[in-house]
Amino acid sequence: MKKRSNPSGHRPQLPKTTARPAKRKVRAAKSSKAIPTRERRPDKVLGFKGSGRNNELTKIAGSLRFRGLAETAIAGALQAINMAACSPPLDADDVERIAASVSEYEAGHEAAFGWLGDVEEDEPQFLAYPYIVKGALTVLDGNMGQGKSTFTCAIAAAVTTGRPPPFVDVIEKGSVLFMSAEDDPSRVLKPRLMKAGADVSKVRYQEEPFTLDERGLTLLRLELSANTPALVVIDPIIAFMKEGADGNKATETMHFMVQIDQLAREFDTAILIVRHLRKARADHAMHQGIGSISISARVRSGLILAPHPDDPRLRAVAHAKSNYAEPGPTIVFEMQSTGPRSHPTVKWHRCEPELTVGELLAPPEAERGRPPRERDTATAWLESVLRKGPVKKKVLDGWAREEGVSLPTLRRAGEALGVVKSKDGKASVWALP
Repeated sequence: MKKRSNPSGHRPQLPKTTARPAKRKVRAAKSSKAIPTRERRPDKVLGFKGSGRNNELTKIAGSLRFRGLAETAIAGALQAINMAACSPPLDADDVERIAASVSEYEAGHEAAFGWLGDVEEDEPQFLAYPYIVKGALTVLDGNMGQGKSTFTCAIAAAVTTGRPPPFVDVIEKGSVLFMSAEDDPSRVLKPRLMKAGADVSKVRYQEEPFTLDERGLTLLRLELSANTPALVVIDPIIAFMKEGADGNKATETMHFMVQIDQLAREFDTAILIVRHLRKARADHAMHQGIGSISISARVRSGLILAPHPDDPRLRAVAHAKSNYAEPGPTIVFEMQSTGPRSHPTVKWHRCEPELTVGELLAPPEAERGRPPRERDTATAWLESVLRKGPVKKKVLDGWAREEGVSLPTLRRAGEALGVVKSKDGKASVWALP
């Protein structure tokens, strides 16, 4: 976000506190009688224990930093508090690290907050509208071996050449950075990109294996600064969490995702992260990916890839989440190969707006226990309806539900009849051939 100058030329000032009057010193009257003294009891301290020790010391360090203290002073104060109040005390090195970490922040709050009136409004930008967002995260979910890497290579190839795939009007031309924990660069990544028609001279890759811990994030920041790409692909995202991190814990995953999202914003690049789907059924399509739901919450666009329910040769990519635009129609493609050792190429098919993510993730009819004759019954019903004339698809959907025909079965019945699909404004219309 860009800031514009305040028209008034100054910011509202907080009222200054009035100094308290100094207390008068009052001398105690001397007495000839000796006053008995009592032994002073030590202060009762409720110590900081367990994991609370780090949190409490960090809070105290933040308070001291806000008041303008430097690292040395903060460290000295924390060491004293650590020995007096922590049970057991933390290692001195751990206390020093807390002081050093907090001291990196600017003293005061002005750098952390701003006036909303100074913010210039900005429209969301897209690498490939509306599927992949610039300056934000997009996630691609799918099962292993179903074509996620082939799809991402096809998108990357389009970015390097500036030639858009048929489901978008334009695609930003630029370089691409691949961070892949699974694909060998010489045997898989480069051959696959060349098959897709990419300009591989515009593709950077991760040569040294590393996770996105503090060191890894620094390396990625330096790479983005030196060679800012139009697209970054991180595949799979869970493999890049720091060692020991639990991808199913929301607190750990959210902090990890926030750091990556900040890089996307800072360098205004599109970051496409890839996940595998979990086996267990989830209550929402965007929760079907492996890992915490914090991943789905942080991305601004979510794509789900699965086999086409009507043709196992085809793959479909549904737009399951879209925060900045209306979801795009479901992308359909076919992977074609010239031999068992040849990397597949992508053949794009027409998009299918009526194919939903629910249909892609639904189990096969046989697993749902549906009788084989159900589609035949639905086909006969659909034919009887369309014999009376063309019908809008939305109306057909309502009638089908009343007849107990599911939408996936209705669509397959339409395929069996070879229905002709046309448009009446924005509405889809079905008719017999």
